[in-house]
Amino acid sequence: MYDKEFQINLERFFSTTEVYYIMSKERESLYITKTKAKEKYYLTDKMIGLIGEPDLLLKNPHYKKAAKMQLFLIDRIEEWVSKNLEMVEKARIRRKKLSKIQIERHNKIRKEMIEKAEIWEPEIYLDSPQTDLVRDAIWYYRDRYEDFGGKLTHKALMAYIRHQYTNYHSYLDEIELDKGKTGVRLLYSILRPKVDEMVEQYLVDNPVVL
Repeated sequence: MYDKEFQINLERFFSTTEVYYIMSKERESLYITKTKAKEKYYLTDKMIGLIGEPDLLLKNPHYKKAAKMQLFLIDRIEEWVSKNLEMVEKARIRRKKLSKIQIERHNKIRKEMIEKAEIWEPEIYLDSPQTDLVRDAIWYYRDRYEDFGGKLTHKALMAYIRHQYTNYHSYLDEIELDKGKTGVRLLYSILRPKVDEMVEQYLVDNPVVL
């Protein structure tokens, strides 16, 4: 159990992958956060409860409003683990099995997401040639951005066509429905290049002067 005098006299500490070297006037020791201890030694919340109260509480150096970090002496954690090897081993096996199931589920969902995106067929709604395209794009950017200087780049024209003359946003709406699901970022990473390739080809077939 940590003592208040130690906390009061705490001079400094630094972290390496959540292992803390605490220096004070009284002692110096290696500590580990509760989160890292659970990960490294396969501990459960119940096991942490059996180990007891943390040896030290410190303000979170990364998030001021977060709860205080719970630090345990590494020697104390390892001593407890050595005395409860059977319990820890069961937890390790259980976690490994769970990890395998999660990986399999993740890969299955990822595959489904890729298959979904690969059948998407972007469309462009522009007549050929589009003589007013550059003029309309310039006015589009002038209306929306005060700092637009009037010079249209190839990249800006691509973006204008993508957002105004393709079914890009229809697919974005579909992606929004999957928001929060595993692999949803894949949908965007597959969709965007598909649309850009289509727009680029349109500009190759229908050159414009910027």
